[in-house]
Amino acid sequence: MSNVENLRPKAPLSREKMRASVVQTLLWLGLYVLLCLSPLLLLSQKAPLARGFWLEFGVGLGVVGFSMLALQSLSIARFRHVAPFFGSDAVLLFHRQLGFIAISFVLAHPLLLFAVDPRYVEYLDPRVNALRAIFLVTATIGLILLAVLPLVRESIGLKYQWWRLSHAVCAAGVLIVAFVHGLQVGHYLSGPEKVLGWIALFCAGFMPIAHVRLIRPWRSKSKAYHVEAVQEEHGDTATLMLRPDGHEGFRFSAGQFAWLTLGTSPFGLEQHPFSLAGSAAAPGKYQLSIKALGDFTSTIPRVASGTPAFLDGPYGA
Repeated sequence: MSNVENLRPKAPLSREKMRASVVQTLLWLGLYVLLCLSPLLLLSQKAPLARGFWLEFGVGLGVVGFSMLALQSLSIARFRHVAPFFGSDAVLLFHRQLGFIAISFVLAHPLLLFAVDPRYVEYLDPRVNALRAIFLVTATIGLILLAVLPLVRESIGLKYQWWRLSHAVCAAGVLIVAFVHGLQVGHYLSGPEKVLGWIALFCAGFMPIAHVRLIRPWRSKSKAYHVEAVQEEHGDTATLMLRPDGHEGFRFSAGQFAWLTLGTSPFGLEQHPFSLAGSAAAPGKYQLSIKALGDFTSTIPRVASGTPAFLDGPYGA
């Protein structure tokens, strides 16, 4: 095939394929909405008598917000089969935007309850229950940090790895406090089936985090790579050339990417996604062309040959 033929644009998707793609996308979104609302369906079974619309609405916002926060980890769990329908960039954008909505719901939960019945303010009164008040106030601060830090990280000079750690700690802390808070209040969690459902939702939030932060790095310990060379390119770009150590590596397609960790441990905080720039037809040789745009990327030209590395991939489509 000639170079001219290679440069020809691909034919547009047929109507049938576009329709199928739209249907699959709507099914994924419908499943997400159903999962977000599932705690309401569970807790409404044999529910106590209603205590007024606005009070129950405030409780509903808290439950749905907790559900959305728990499901946030699913969007960063690196599920390969989701990318063909949405694209990894779109999934991360979805994670960010839905995170703001979930935080808004959770913060609106106590504010609405306080407005309807000021007696609920005692939940934050350390004179009534000091331990409960401390945890609820701390979780509220964690929620605010989850929303604010991504917006101001660069302006306050917070390095990516420390933001990543603080983001994970705040999210985990908020989920734990919200989970325990729901059990302690217990107004709707009467009965073992409801408690088990509440526990399942909590576990759904933590299992993907454990998968990405613990299980995948542990598996990659036996599949290390090393930096073979670093080649400087034009435009503040450097190409990192990697070779697998004692294994075949992985196969990838054009346009896919991998998460890179430099150093002797795959559990490092510095983990970044980069496109695979090498030839997909040459397994065992991986190239990442990285433009200097931040703290980590600006250090790539100075990476020494032989530096240990870990790749988690391929992802994308």
